[in-house]
Amino acid sequence: MKRYVLTLMVVFVGIGLYAQVQETANAIETQSKTMAFDNINKTNELIIELGDVETSGGLPLMEALRERKSNRNISPSEIDFQLLAKLLWAACGVNRPAENKKTVPSARNVQEIEIYAFMENGIWHYNPIAKQLHLTKAGDHRKSVSRLEFVGAAPVVLVLVANYDKMKDFSAEDKVFYSSIDCGYVGQNIYLFAASENLATVTIGQVNREAVAKLIGLKNGKVMIAHPIGYAK
Repeated sequence: MKRYVLTLMVVFVGIGLYAQVQETANAIETQSKTMAFDNINKTNELIIELGDVETSGGLPLMEALRERKSNRNISPSEIDFQLLAKLLWAACGVNRPAENKKTVPSARNVQEIEIYAFMENGIWHYNPIAKQLHLTKAGDHRKSVSRLEFVGAAPVVLVLVANYDKMKDFSAEDKVFYSSIDCGYVGQNIYLFAASENLATVTIGQVNREAVAKLIGLKNGKVMIAHPIGYAK
């Protein structure tokens, strides 16, 4: 009997220790991700791992639609890592991993709309399948996106680009037509996420397209729109 009780005690202690270790590991992982973005403007890394994001929470859809609006009063304060990762996932992340399908539709599922995040330390290309940001060009190029001053002051400027290399079977007219529609889906997701998380954003059509295309090395495609985004003032 004593041996049985002792065995139970050992089991319970083991379970307790495991729970504590797991909790600590989760806390360290969360902290490391947060620290990664806290230091993003100091890092020399070429790839930033975004990892999985929490896809629950936020406002219900009808409330997000009610709150959706254009807001140019964007705080220059840096947004945190987890929020950036969730924003990118909401915009056009993979929501069905088995099929690599996204939160937005696209014509013939070619997924031609890509996102470049312009931040203080560089231009980062979002890879939704790998859940990563790839450094495209170092340096602060936010002011190059648009002549509008408030755009360059936002902590993050998302630039939506149509990659025509993914639309090889489309006519020239259809490339413009369908990429414009698909771009709208991504832009609306950005708006709805902003409404859900009390962020400020606005669609910018006045984009310096030639300058941006040169910065990101775009050879076959079109720079579409930009979304400066950050906490609302």
